[in-house]
Order: sequence, then C-alpha cells, then structure tokens
Amino acid sequence: MSRLLPPALRRLLAVLYPYRSWMTGGAALALLAAVAAMGLMAVSGWFIAAMALAGVSGAAINYFTPAAAIRGFAILRSGGRYGERLVTHEATLRGLAGLRAWLFRRLIPLAPARLSALRSGELFARLRADIDALEHFYLAVLVPAVVALLSLALVLVLSFIVLPGAALVLLIGALLAGVLLPAWARRRAAVDAAQAVRESAALRGLLLDALRGHAELLAWGGVEAHAARIDTLAAQLAARRARIEVLQALGGGAVGLLAQLVVLGVLVCGLAAVHGGALAAPLLVMLALLALAA
Repeated sequence: MSRLLPPALRRLLAVLYPYRSWMTGGAALALLAAVAAMGLMAVSGWFIAAMALAGVSGAAINYFTPAAAIRGFAILRSGGRYGERLVTHEATLRGLAGLRAWLFRRLIPLAPARLSALRSGELFARLRADIDALEHFYLAVLVPAVVALLSLALVLVLSFIVLPGAALVLLIGALLAGVLLPAWARRRAAVDAAQAVRESAALRGLLLDALRGHAELLAWGGVEAHAARIDTLAAQLAARRARIEVLQALGGGAVGLLAQLVVLGVLVCGLAAVHGGALAAPLLVMLALLALAA
C-alpha cells in the first residue's frame, strides 16, 4: 500500500512514524469532536422541527431523550476539541523536532562539496519554504483529510439509510469539492508556486549581495541598478503570490457554493419524499443539517 504513495510522502511518513501514537490520538480526538459537532447540529435541527410540528398538531413528544443527546454531544464536542488541541500540538512539536534532526543528519554529509553549487540565499529559501510547508502537514493536511473522509463516510451511510437520493447528492458534491476542485487549483497554481520559491531564493540572494557588497556597489556606481533588480524581482514575486491567493480564494468560494447547492439538492430530494409520506419532515431537516456539516 505504501508503494502507491509518492516517494517524498513516504519519506515524510517514515520520519513521523516514531510519533504515530500522538498523531493517531490527535486524529481520533479530532474525529470525535467533528462527529459530536455534526450530531449536535443534526439532533438540534430534528428536535426543533419535531417540537414545532408537535406544537402545531397538538401531539405529545418525548423531549427528554433528544435534550439529553444534545447535552451529551455538546460536552463531547467541547472535551474533544480541547483534547484535540492539546494532543495534536504536542504531536506537531514532536514531529517538527524529529524532522529538523533528520534534516541536519542528511545535510551534514553533503556540506560543503554537494552544497557549494547553491547560494546561501537560495539554500536558506528552499529549507525555510520546505520546513514551513511541512510544519502544517499534520495539523492542516493529514488530520483534516482523515477527519473529513471518515465523517463523510459516516454521513453517507446515515443518509443512505434514511434517503438514498440525498446520499447520492452528497457523494457528488463531495467528489466535486474534495477531488476535482483541488486538482484544478493545484494544476493552475503549480507553475506559480514553483516559480515563487525560485524567485524568493533569488531575491534573498540579491539582498545578501547588496549587504555584503555594499562598498563595491558604491564604488562602481551600481547601487541604483542593483536596487532596480531587487524591485523588479520583488514585484514579480508579489504578483505570483497574489495569483496564488486569488486561486485559493476562488477555491474556497467554490467549495462554499457547492456546500449550499448540496443542501439545496438534499432538500429537493427530501421534499418529494415528505410529500409522498416516505419521510418525516424533522428527518429532512436533520439530513439537510448533516449535509451542511459534512
């Protein structure tokens, strides 16, 4: 199974493997908090809708059980969120310590012969960009991906049991938001992201040259030309980063729009079932809120 992963990801997971207990515990607590939040939203929606219908029709309703469930989900969400923050940050700090130790163990045999071809600014920019990216791998990539997949699977199973059409709408929305949109954004931003790293390294190199060779630049009258090169490169880098941020904003907006469309699709599917008597109205509210939470 590990052979299907990219080599860089396999190496990263191997470095983080000694901290798997902390990382697994953090992911489990994050999943508990996410499931509790979805359960709180779904049960609350069902309870409010059921109470409203009972009030209109004058029917009796047992409100003790759903009220207890709401309190239980609220406690689980708060406790799970606190535990998640505690454990995941501890796992992140331990993983970063191991990652930095692994990095320097690999760098020491390469210095100076294998690293002499790289300028100090370029080397620093590459190392900093890589470490900054890997710093957020566990918290911002691995844990959210695992929690999203498992939560989505749970919601899909529940939706399929209650209303298969709603599960189909939710699955289509998840594929669009979780697969197609990220692939499109990655393809559009790949060139700019790679070029931004190179330009950032070049900019740091120019700045270091300006500091180290300031006397020579003054003597030969090259200060203005060197400053112009720095300004041009800085403007190019800012433009690339702006394009990347625009793509991120477009992706976030598209995901938000898809979430609303999925909720609308679930409501359309559920209204027909409610009118046909195949589905209770409070269950439709619960499904819509589950789709929104997923």
